[in-house]
Amino acid sequence: MSALPPFAGPEERLARLPTLLVEGRLEEAARLCSGILETSPGHPTAEYFAGLIAYERGADAEAFDAYRRVLFHSRDPRLRALAHHGLGLVHQRRDEILEAEEAFRKAASEAPDEPSHLRALAEVFLERGCREDAVEILRRTIRMDPSQPVHWGLLAQALADLGRYDEALEALEMCESRLGPRASRYAETVGLRARIALIRGDLEAARETYRRALERDPSYPGYAALAELTPVSGPDDPFLAELEERRRTLGESAPASARTDLAYASGHAWEEAGDPARAFAAYAEGARLRRSPRGSEIVTRHLERLALLRERFGRTFFEAVAARLPDTASPSGFVPLFLVGLPRGGSTLLEQMLAAHPRVAAGGELAYGFRLARTLLASWYAQGTFPPEDVEEAARALETLAVRYAEVTQTLRTGRPVFVDKSLANFEHVGVLAAALPRAVFLHTFKEDALDQCWGIFRRSFQGHEYSYDLTDLGRTWRAYRALMDHWRSILPPGRLLDVPYERLVADPEGTIRTILTALDLPFDPACLHPEAVRRPVQTMSAAQVRRPLSAERVGSSTPFRAWLEPLRRALEGADGGSAAPSS
Repeated sequence: MSALPPFAGPEERLARLPTLLVEGRLEEAARLCSGILETSPGHPTAEYFAGLIAYERGADAEAFDAYRRVLFHSRDPRLRALAHHGLGLVHQRRDEILEAEEAFRKAASEAPDEPSHLRALAEVFLERGCREDAVEILRRTIRMDPSQPVHWGLLAQALADLGRYDEALEALEMCESRLGPRASRYAETVGLRARIALIRGDLEAARETYRRALERDPSYPGYAALAELTPVSGPDDPFLAELEERRRTLGESAPASARTDLAYASGHAWEEAGDPARAFAAYAEGARLRRSPRGSEIVTRHLERLALLRERFGRTFFEAVAARLPDTASPSGFVPLFLVGLPRGGSTLLEQMLAAHPRVAAGGELAYGFRLARTLLASWYAQGTFPPEDVEEAARALETLAVRYAEVTQTLRTGRPVFVDKSLANFEHVGVLAAALPRAVFLHTFKEDALDQCWGIFRRSFQGHEYSYDLTDLGRTWRAYRALMDHWRSILPPGRLLDVPYERLVADPEGTIRTILTALDLPFDPACLHPEAVRRPVQTMSAAQVRRPLSAERVGSSTPFRAWLEPLRRALEGADGGSAAPSS
């Protein structure tokens, strides 16, 4: 590239920055940008590039400052939109999702004809579980630019998450027609087809389609799902050999998602083959790759939130609000049935059993209740009184929550009197949801053997569960969650919160289901004892497992691995030197 003229102005020097950034020459770009700002302080375009360079270098604080200077100095709506977009990306990387959403909204407002800002907003909605909002935004994005396959692909993902599978497959057709079969991202569309087949219970089609995705792109992260669908006969099984060969050839330069996926797949296969040492090593490698550099900070904040809920929401507040809230707070007269707890406690199996009952509608893992409760709690916290001292005001807010929950779940309930919401993370919000919805019942699903359940969590790649990638953090989180569940049990009236241990569910399924149905004022139905016969979409990691007859095969699954689980055992016993619930 030719050198700049000796007296080149800022615009001539700025023209070089995009090329330097595309070529990855960040240091040279940073020096050029600094030189421009020395001679032209506050130059808004140079400030924008300074923010972009800082973001690429991982310097979030510098990026924030540069983007904010753009907004201070520039009135150009397109440049301001880019600055807001940049702020959104930094917030996203810092797991500040609500702040990211607000930044992308501002970007879209400044440049309403630029689809990239809307797409970023839709991706935030998908991350938050606001799938209906994502679909609405993506349809707007597609109307603006129907040529981009990524827009169609995101729409297909959102529709699939909503259970609108035929529409999702139509969107995939549009995506694939624009990508072409040679495109690097074509494997992702095939992988989504495989996931839809798995959700619908067509395990053979899912297996074949995951194979096709991996043939298209060997670095596509589909091996972990394939491992769940592929029996392994022993250490000489061809599939196990294929996984190990792929791990050797993939290399450290491969995407982290592919290496993580292969690690978890190998762990599952070695476990099936009866080699716990090699299985644990592979699982641990997957967890190491999955863990965020800010993992400890994220877990600490989570534990602080659980401790705050237990400290602030007591029986007095609950009873005071409940006395002011009419029993009609469930406006449509249905019974919300929340399954709560940590993963791998039998919730998918229990939901599938309940879904067999003709008077029960199963909604799956929904974000509605969680989002409504989290938003309400955040607003109370922002006001400085948590919970509010004004009980009348709190009761009105809870009644609004109840009305909104009834509205957003109406189409899913299909007129049935009991509606299952299996968003397990609602264990944090039992108090708020119980107060807002007086008819709600909570089923606490868990394993009596805490080591067993925590091992089940560790051996799966749970996105967004940062605590699950470290054995000590996992044990501390378990203790904090159980302390909060004990707290909710102590303040709720009898019959509102029922414990459903997995071991009891598989040992005495009929007795357990009868107890639950009696609490719901429903008659027993023998169909509940055959969850494998229920034909409904299952979107959780247990999608393949619940297609099989009831079995106690997962009881005691941690036994072969206990030699490697000492950090977890110590944390569960509180002997790790840390607190399960640090003070805020």
